[in-house]
Formats: sequence, C-alpha cells, structure tokens
Amino acid sequence: MDRRTRRTLLAWLALLTLVSCVACSDDTPATDAAVDAGRDAADAAPDTKGTETCLVTTKSGPVQGKVNATHCAYLDIPFAKAPVGNLRWKPPEPPAPWTAPHDATKLGPSCPQIKADVLGFTTGPTDEDCLSLAVWVPSGAATTSELPVMVSIHGGAFAAGGKSIPVLDGTPLAVKQNVIVVGINYRVGPLGQMAHPKLGSEMVNFGLLDQQAALRWVKDNITAFGGDPDKVTIFGESAGGISVCLHLVSPGSKGLFHRAVAQSGSCLAARTRADAEAFGQAVSAAVGCDTAADEAACLRSASADDLNTKVELSGQLFYGDKQPMNMPFVDGVTLLEQPLDTLASGNFSKVPLLTGSNADEGTLFVASDSLQAMDAALYRSLIEGHFSSADAAKIVAQYDPASFDNKPVEAMAAVITDSIFACPTRRLARAMAAAGQPVYLYHFTHTPSIFAAVNPFFRASHTAELPSVYGTKLLTPPTQDERKLSDTMMGYWARFAATGDPNGDGAPSWPKYSETDEKHLELTLTPTAKGALKKAECDFWQGFSEL
Repeated sequence: MDRRTRRTLLAWLALLTLVSCVACSDDTPATDAAVDAGRDAADAAPDTKGTETCLVTTKSGPVQGKVNATHCAYLDIPFAKAPVGNLRWKPPEPPAPWTAPHDATKLGPSCPQIKADVLGFTTGPTDEDCLSLAVWVPSGAATTSELPVMVSIHGGAFAAGGKSIPVLDGTPLAVKQNVIVVGINYRVGPLGQMAHPKLGSEMVNFGLLDQQAALRWVKDNITAFGGDPDKVTIFGESAGGISVCLHLVSPGSKGLFHRAVAQSGSCLAARTRADAEAFGQAVSAAVGCDTAADEAACLRSASADDLNTKVELSGQLFYGDKQPMNMPFVDGVTLLEQPLDTLASGNFSKVPLLTGSNADEGTLFVASDSLQAMDAALYRSLIEGHFSSADAAKIVAQYDPASFDNKPVEAMAAVITDSIFACPTRRLARAMAAAGQPVYLYHFTHTPSIFAAVNPFFRASHTAELPSVYGTKLLTPPTQDERKLSDTMMGYWARFAATGDPNGDGAPSWPKYSETDEKHLELTLTPTAKGALKKAECDFWQGFSEL
C-alpha cells in the first residue's frame, strides 16, 4: 500500500458517527436514554386522526404510514429486494410489487454492522433484509404544491449506522421547514465495500449502489408524497458527507439529485481494488472460509454478523497494524478513478454545494484516557507512523505542542481537525466554485450544552452540529439559545434545498464562497459572516500529496 493510500485510509477511518457516545467512557456502553434521544418529536402527538390517512400508492404498491397530528411518517419502505442468498454482494434489485398496503408505521432493521458497543451507540435491530427508507411528510403535502426533498445519508465510517439513529429523526426538519425528509439504509461493512479474488470482478461498492437505488426510488415515487422530484438535495455527515461527495463524482449518480450538502466529510482518495481484496481476504480468514473447498460459497453462506465482527477494527485514528474501517474503493463502476482526479478533471455533477466542518472535529478521536495522557514522544511517534520523516518533522513543527499549552493531545486534535476535515473541505469547495457552482462554506463553532456538561474537552467536536441540523437532541433537551440556533440552521438547509441559496427569511447573510474571496459563515449562537477560514493551516496541508 503506498503512502498516499495509507494516509487516505487513516483519514477515512476518522469519519465515525458517535452520535450517542457523549456520555460514554472508554468501557461504558450507551444508555437506553441515549437510544431514545431525538425521538420525542416523532412521538409528541402520535395517532391523531384527522384528514390525513397516510396511505400512499408507490410504484411497487400501497404504503401505510404512521398518522400524526403534524405529519405522516413512513418509517420502513423497501426500495430493493433483500440482498440475501444469491443477492449477497450483488447490485440492488427493485422490490417485488405488492397489492395489500405495506405497513410502514414502525422502523425496520438496520443493515448488519459492527457491534453497537464498539461505537457507543445503537441503531436497534439489524438484519440483512435492510434496504429500506423512511419518509417524513408534513401534513397536507400531497394536496399542496410539490415540496423540496432532502435525502439524509447516515454516517458511521461505512461500518455502522442507519436511518433509525435517533438524532437523525426527520420529523422536526420536515414539520418546521415544510420539506420532505427521506432517510435511507445502505449496506455497510464487508457486505457493502469489500472485494475478494474468489468472488470475482463484479465486487463493487454495493453500499453506494444502494444509495443510488434509493435516489432512483425517490425520483420515481416522491411525487405521490407531495415532493418535487426536480428538487432533491442529498445531505449527510461524516461517512454521509463523504457519500455526498462521492455522488458528485460517481457517473451513476448524475441526474439523481440537484443540490448537495456535505457535513464534516469530503472526497479524499478511495482505496484501490487491491486494498479492498486484501481486506476481503482478512475477513474470509476471520470467518474460517479461507480453507474451505469453495471459498466463495462459504463467504456467501457465512453469518452476516460474523462477517462484520470477526475482523478486529480499530476505533482510534491511528490504527497501527489493525485493519482500517473498510471504505469505498475504485471499482470501475461507482468510482472510475480517484475522486480527487475526477474533481480536478471537472467531470462531475455540477450542482450547488453547501459544505463545512466543525471547529474541534478532532477532539472526539483523542478522547480516550490513553490518548488524553499522551506525551510529546507519543505524539511524535503517532505522526511519524503515518508520514515520511521529513513530512512528520514539518507537521510537528507546525503543530508544536508548545503552541497548545504544552498539551500534545490538543496538538493532535488540531492535526486531525485541519488535515482530515477543514482543509479537504476547502479543496472540495474550491473545486465546485471553480466549476461555476454556487458554494456556501460554514464553520460550526458552538459547543453543545450537553458536551460542556459531560466532557468539556469535546467542544465543537465531530457530530456536534447534528442536533442543530435535524432539530433533535443528544441525551438532554437543548437550551433556548440552542433551539434558536437549530431553527436558524434548519432554515438555511431547507432554503438551500428549495433554491440552491440558504439566504432569506431574515437570517444572517451567508456569503458565497470563491477561491479569491474565501468567505464563510461561522455557525454559532449568533451566526456571523467571516473571511478566509484557516488559510495558513490549509495552505500548509495543501502541500501534502496525501491530501
């Protein structure tokens, strides 16, 4: 594996979505309260019978949603056949049609994934029959003009997650902003992004194919829910933000969306097929298929849970010799070349982009007791483990712990924040702006009150903006000022989905981004337009080929 690819895998690994881990120590799993957080809005006024029947006819058949006072919630609509048996590691196929109303009043299972306690959150039950989506529709949508559609792509390092993650509940955003919100499941882990020589060249990024199938479902069916198929916005955070970026460069995604929102996730280099096959061989050995007479048949019949959990994956940024989280690779179908090469060529989907990152992304990844206690020697060794000696020396000089109150952990958090999040985001923003597309860049700097109460070190860490974007909560209700910030941010996101411009409704002005005028909006309790973001830091990282 070359140094660029190794550095890329390091970066991809960091993009976890630990949305319920704010109250967890290194060895304390998330509580039931964390599992239920964010669902209050969905259950605030359940089963209120009015003019809504929440019965919609899709091209596959009728679907019965959950009736609420303010909205209809269709929580589990299949968009593809179950990828089981001979369909494991195959492209998603349309579901078989049905005639009786399909019950979509309850959340279905998430896709098989690494154990919940590895990441500190749960998505509920898992099952290989998981290719479904949820649709949250404000009351009266089907009888009014067609509404903008916002398709949420969950994060989780392409190894975990699902549409049922509580903080991603689409109810508040749909109801408050009069938009239709769609949440999707897609195959993660080895079932979604793995290759193996014995499984043949048809092994591709099935998780991305699932996302494309869900977007085709939206295009074909959303009119029946009152949505506008010509105003589809894809948005996501972490691996969801990376997915958004990959759809910009994937040929199969063209025409399936019209705006893009990438939160804390950008296009870095993808893995090679050789990398993906090496991972597949490690998985095969872990489940005991490498010695089978028919290795391919053994893999196709292996337990989905075993495939996801038998290979030890590191939960830290610097993973040493452990397998990195398996990420999309250049498969010749969903990705024809390295994403940065496609961005450089200009051969990508030209759509308005809203993108940004958080001020303290890296703190989440160095919050363990062992990393909190790192000294200067460990800091340097971690950097040297993933860069050449010359580059490591430059990084340590640029991010000298002496400049961070002699706290190496703070220097490491800054390295992660800038090299993996803020500066790759600038590269994406520049590429889209150079192509003539409207770009709006943000920097989220607010520390959620729950973070301040539980672990002040987090500050505006990775995932910190999610409650504000969705209008949900983490463990405890937001403060009044945080509710106001959330309303402001939901307004920005929804107006962008409707028009390609987040401005309006009296909100603080959000300037367009350009390479010559690198303005951005600081998202805090009082949003403020500012100039270039981390220019010196990003100019420094621009010189590294790994980025």
